[in-house]
Amino acid sequence: MSEERKRLLQLLNNNEYRDRKDLRSKINKLSNDIKKRLNTLRIEVANSLADSINNTDDGRKMFEAVRQLSGNKKSDSISVFNDNNQLVDNESDKADIIRNYFEQHYTGPDSEPPLEPFVGSPQPLNNPITSF
Repeated sequence: MSEERKRLLQLLNNNEYRDRKDLRSKINKLSNDIKKRLNTLRIEVANSLADSINNTDDGRKMFEAVRQLSGNKKSDSISVFNDNNQLVDNESDKADIIRNYFEQHYTGPDSEPPLEPFVGSPQPLNNPITSF
């Protein structure tokens, strides 16, 4: 179906006639059919996973099936650049660069000095913090 849709899109782009209604309607029908087919395939996969969850007594297999059914939520990848303005693709190198940045930010020579330790016995506040 997708190959047919690609072919029709090429015909539509190369079409010199003013009436492109038939091609557009065929392309739209194929697009809708592809979406419907993908949806039915997703439903079939979900049903088979649900059946495997219901038919197993093994907790680990149940957990794995539920995880697949819910879908793996991928975390967004962040872009990190090194000192040479090159994009870093290794996750451990990214973590090192980020860790070093925050270490420098909070404990480096340009960071603010730490607060003086509290001197005296603890006592309640005269003015609540929320009054400021």
